[in-house]
Amino acid sequence: MARQLMGLLEGLCQEVRLVSTLRTHVSAPDPVRLAALRDASAAEADRILAEAVSGAFRPDLWFTYHPYHKSPDWIGPSVSARLGIPYVAAEASYAAARGCDAWADWLEASMPALRRAAAIFCFSERDRRGLEKAPGVCAKLYDLKPFLAAPAAPTGERARRPEGGPVRLLATAMMRPDNKRQSYLLLAQSLQHLVDLDWTLTIAGDGPARSDVEAAFARFPAGRVHFTGLTDRSAIAVLMREADILAWPGCREAYGMVYLEAAAAGLPAAAIGNAGVPEVVKDGVTGLLAAPAAKDGEAAVPYAALLRRLILDPAARRRLGAAAARFAATERTREGAEAILAAGLRHAMAAGRDLRA
Repeated sequence: MARQLMGLLEGLCQEVRLVSTLRTHVSAPDPVRLAALRDASAAEADRILAEAVSGAFRPDLWFTYHPYHKSPDWIGPSVSARLGIPYVAAEASYAAARGCDAWADWLEASMPALRRAAAIFCFSERDRRGLEKAPGVCAKLYDLKPFLAAPAAPTGERARRPEGGPVRLLATAMMRPDNKRQSYLLLAQSLQHLVDLDWTLTIAGDGPARSDVEAAFARFPAGRVHFTGLTDRSAIAVLMREADILAWPGCREAYGMVYLEAAAAGLPAAAIGNAGVPEVVKDGVTGLLAAPAAKDGEAAVPYAALLRRLILDPAARRRLGAAAARFAATERTREGAEAILAAGLRHAMAAGRDLRA
């Protein structure tokens, strides 16, 4: 998504630069790491400001992608304040509950960026609701739903499934710890309830949690599950054209670009209706969503029931797939996203001029 946003900005602005590659994201709160990242950010801000003063590159607006309590932005607020330019953010979020746990210092560290913002582009209704309650945040909020700047590759015609052959399931995601790993484990648990049905599963992905993922699927008979390993985007597009169902639970996904890519290929999705997934999978329209469970382990049975419905109903798969393709082609386009982005940038620039007047 960050690459797509940069692509849109390049079409709207005279010049766009990625001025820092410092990564502030952490997976667990750590006060030592917090201090180190704050110091590193200050050094980056000084470097960028020195370039601006020298005339090498003096920006008119600062744009940050995805600032929140796990990845605070110290650089943007400092540079934008000292240069007197507007600050804009996309996919920012605020979770009040994090102010009462081990993330409290990190949440506080994320607030100057949110309070500095003139415009924030919200990718989900959940993020908008949180920002509306965030103390001291006065940014104008724009709903910029997840979009596809372009399909992964020309979609072409969907492959025809051999009459009477197994239903082809596809799961594709990096094999990282935490949420991605949990989605793979939940899928394996759910498919254990469906061994009486005729299906195959192709898994495209790799990463540090691969051994855990392979162990979870090792219990299935030979030929049921096939691992492709790390696969490029064009090959993923081919797999999507050949599959019948995108079987990806999406545990606590911010939204999941894979669902939009599947939709563009006319592939219906089966997912859990948690976090931001409902922003990209319309239940009963472009796919089916199982109700979230209080605990991940409790989601296996309802998710298996949802998969069973799709496996047994080819007409429903065709209907949902056709609607998914229309959804991607008409509602989540580059043109629509560009118009919303342009409106937010105009607002931010106008707000900056008002402050300087």
